[in-house]
Amino acid sequence: MTERESDGTTPGLNADEPEALEPRVAQTVARMKDALSEGNGSEAVRFFRDAVSNKLIVEDEELLNWLRRSMGKVATEKFLTVFSRLPCFYCNRGVLRCEECDGRGHDEDGTLCSECLSLGIDRCGFCGGSGWFTINHVPRALQLQVILRRVLAAGKDADAVLADAVPVVSATQYDDAKKEAARALLQVNRLLGVLENMAEAARREETERAESAATAQKVVAACLALAQKLEERACELLTVLADASSREAASIEGEDKSRLAQRRAKFFSHLASSKSFAGTLLRHPLLIPESSVEPDSAEESKVSNAEEERPEATAPEQS
Repeated sequence: MTERESDGTTPGLNADEPEALEPRVAQTVARMKDALSEGNGSEAVRFFRDAVSNKLIVEDEELLNWLRRSMGKVATEKFLTVFSRLPCFYCNRGVLRCEECDGRGHDEDGTLCSECLSLGIDRCGFCGGSGWFTINHVPRALQLQVILRRVLAAGKDADAVLADAVPVVSATQYDDAKKEAARALLQVNRLLGVLENMAEAARREETERAESAATAQKVVAACLALAQKLEERACELLTVLADASSREAASIEGEDKSRLAQRRAKFFSHLASSKSFAGTLLRHPLLIPESSVEPDSAEESKVSNAEEERPEATAPEQS
């Protein structure tokens, strides 16, 4: 039998001997298990999706239980871990070249691109900067398990990020500290993207599934608590970037380059002190509500991007 049993259940779920699957289903399960044991998770997912397309496996509410009975708990755990770590196919770990400034970090007239923090790199709009496959493409019955695993993984990564010392800008060397701070800031932003996506998914889970409400609430609380720590680290890294840009402006040759570095210093300093990231890739509204930030922060960001010496330069329109 290739589809649901006549009683409406997933093949093999309610059988006396769940291991005795229909031959083609059994072959698919065997291939999935072999791929998982060989560390080829993406191949296991491909076998699964092909089976779903061919109606050998049904993506119903009993899918998780069926997987555990058909594959075993160990293989199912591996499969869930693979699903939770599928990369986004649009970006590289949550980032893309900034379209607003074409990766330059500023316009032709020297106006900073506030969207990408003048780094030339923006977060992926498809995955929200998380770098992972969107939760909506995960089978509904597996979503809570994937949410839990992604939050746990983000927590471990965040612990590592927060344990690292904040880069120090020396009196004469600024470039290394600037690169290190920018790299760490992008990692912080990726984790904020993960937490934003998972907090939103958990809120939806809480609304749609009463049996998952308690777990979903805990997930949201964990995401918000961790996000606060990461945003504090983001402010520390922005301060490093401001310091490095200020030292660069004082030592770099060329008036235009020096002026651009001065603008970056003011911009980073403003973001760090205001603790508001409106209009930038660091803003995650589904994680931290708009009402919790300063109401005029977006306008202040625009002002900080201007310079009296060049009144014709204005901040780019925010998308």
